[in-house]
Amino acid sequence: MTPGSASSIGPWQHFQMARFRGVELGRDIIRGTNDGVSAIIGANGHIVSTAPQFTQAVISGQVQPRSGATPYAISGSLPILIFSLISLLLGRDPQ
Repeated sequence: MTPGSASSIGPWQHFQMARFRGVELGRDIIRGTNDGVSAIIGANGHIVSTAPQFTQAVISGQVQPRSGATPYAISGSLPILIFSLISLLLGRDPQ
């Protein structure tokens, strides 16, 4: 354990980003860390099982293998970029 790591919110932020990524891509997440938050996260973002930080633990749960891709996995941020470009072009002053 590094000094100050027990009070850091960094591992919890990384955990929340993993939850978001699972929902974004429609996939279950199995997350194992050395000193962060290890967990099994469902594709809907619900936490199936978790282990506390800084402890050796075994977690168990079920995950569902999935195939296919979500709309975000296919297009990424392209729709937002296109919408932004159109908004910029239409919002210009015609001088």
